[in-house]
Amino acid sequence: MNKPRILIVSCMYPSEHKPHVATFVHKWANQLTDSGCQVRVLTVNAITLGTYLRSWGDVAHFYRHPRRYQYQWQGQIVDVTRFHLGLPVDRSPKAADRAYRAIRPAIEEIRREFPFDLIKIANGEYLALAASRVARDIGVPYITTAIGGHVNVCWKTPDSWKYALEREVFENSRLVVCVSEDMNRKVRHMTDGRSRCLTFYAGVDTAFFRPDPSQRDPFRRRINLDDSHRLLLFLGNLIRTKGIYELLDVFAHLVKKRPELRLLMIGAEVEKKQIAEALTSLGIGPNVSFTGAIPQAEIIGYMNASDIFVFPSWAEGLPNAVTEASACGMPIVATHVGGVPEVVEDGRTGLLVDPKDPVALEAKIDRLLSNPDEARAFALAAREKVESEFNYNRNGRMLAETIQQILAEG
Repeated sequence: MNKPRILIVSCMYPSEHKPHVATFVHKWANQLTDSGCQVRVLTVNAITLGTYLRSWGDVAHFYRHPRRYQYQWQGQIVDVTRFHLGLPVDRSPKAADRAYRAIRPAIEEIRREFPFDLIKIANGEYLALAASRVARDIGVPYITTAIGGHVNVCWKTPDSWKYALEREVFENSRLVVCVSEDMNRKVRHMTDGRSRCLTFYAGVDTAFFRPDPSQRDPFRRRINLDDSHRLLLFLGNLIRTKGIYELLDVFAHLVKKRPELRLLMIGAEVEKKQIAEALTSLGIGPNVSFTGAIPQAEIIGYMNASDIFVFPSWAEGLPNAVTEASACGMPIVATHVGGVPEVVEDGRTGLLVDPKDPVALEAKIDRLLSNPDEARAFALAAREKVESEFNYNRNGRMLAETIQQILAEG
């Protein structure tokens, strides 16, 4: 069979403007390419009133480019189409109509140059609905993904428009690629078992994300730490739903009895003002460091420089941060949400707590700080689990083979 030609449609993709967004979509594109598929990417840049209020940088980026343009990102050809969505609250099916009118001409233009066999929809909500309807109208099969956010928000609210929107996308998809077994169960629940679902662990490049003791001292020096300090690490967008304020509260308690303790938070400081207020009220500002969003190579360095990875999120699909920390051989304390328990086996590869439970979170962190031998055992087991179950190359080939099977079915 000829190499499958796949168009990936996403509302985000890494670029020079924002190199750290949607790295998971880029990972999928690379996996499919490495597994013998031909891939193009269409990313949709929709601007709203909220964009004007939130980021003049994003507004300037929007207007510096034509309505359609193209760039390359680490070997992938990326087409961009942009349009005005409207008010930030306008994410109803009306938004899908606007998106449909914007992306159908772009998809048809790409198809004339790159006659793709299948569309892979990478994101949910109104864009997924628009892309799914374009696929059906032009007679091309599509598969979609369930990554967390949108499904976690609506799967228990069958009377909501979000539920109806997601359900339509899932039910008409040839395959729903679910990032975890937990997400798989939710999608089957929403579609009464009618959707064809595949649990797909995109995996981790374990040759890239790996333990490297030589990085420990250089990266600790970057944040003014020496051998006497113990370092907790958080990685993710710095927003309330990632559990960052519970983590700050817990850290404030721990540092009183462990003055050598420090906290490093890596990620976009979305709630910068609120975080600054929390640091001031807790009196822990000098003990907490921030890097903002940084390249993956630097993330690996800080993972190797840290002692414990802490991930107290309220809801997830399957967070890359947790699998990457596991690959780097870090002991982990995380919340029992979404697909996290599929990576972190409580008592074997790390420790789990319920979300929004700072007492339990503090106890588990303190346990690992007090038991370095146990922490090392968890770290070794975490690395082994990722190598065996989250193999980047093997799992990419599995997805490519599944797509070939779908195309062969006609």
